[in-house]
Amino acid sequence: MKSLEEIIEHVKSNHEKLRSYIAAGIDNGYNIVLVHLTGPGALQKPNLLGVTNPEFYNARRYKDKILAEFDSKPGQYTYGVMLGKQPGGFYLICIEIDIDNECKEIARQRIEEKLRKHGIHYYLESTNEGRYHIFINLDKLSEVIKKTTKLNINCDAIKYVGGKPVKGEIRILGTDGPHLRTVYNGITNN
Repeated sequence: MKSLEEIIEHVKSNHEKLRSYIAAGIDNGYNIVLVHLTGPGALQKPNLLGVTNPEFYNARRYKDKILAEFDSKPGQYTYGVMLGKQPGGFYLICIEIDIDNECKEIARQRIEEKLRKHGIHYYLESTNEGRYHIFINLDKLSEVIKKTTKLNINCDAIKYVGGKPVKGEIRILGTDGPHLRTVYNGITNN
């Protein structure tokens, strides 16, 4: 896990590579969004370029502006993706495994087994806290998926907040509208 200073230095030294990832993501139909690396809410606060309602954000429409803003402030931004319906017409959802104890690996394994069993392609990444995001592209969202916001794996899931144990959870993000997820792999972790 990298410190915020290490993340900022990594983003500065890999500016052109990250810029190409942002451009490619937009070209491939994803709602890529810049994410602040500094200030309150670092790594969680998007720059929607003046759009006040995330449902109206469209990275394809703002591609030049996104890239110009990223170029104008090296080390100030990383990038993320707005979950939900994408400009490319598909849906991007994220299964967020927000657990720190042994249930984290049990959950990941069970979810990956189900996805493989049903032939669903996915992308797994580790977050800065060592938790997991599982990204899935779907052509459409069924009514069942739209209503599912949490998964239960029948395990005593714990996460730590400020060093104190609280109930961990597995959330499904992006089924009920836009939701920001910062891209972590290669930026905040190795």
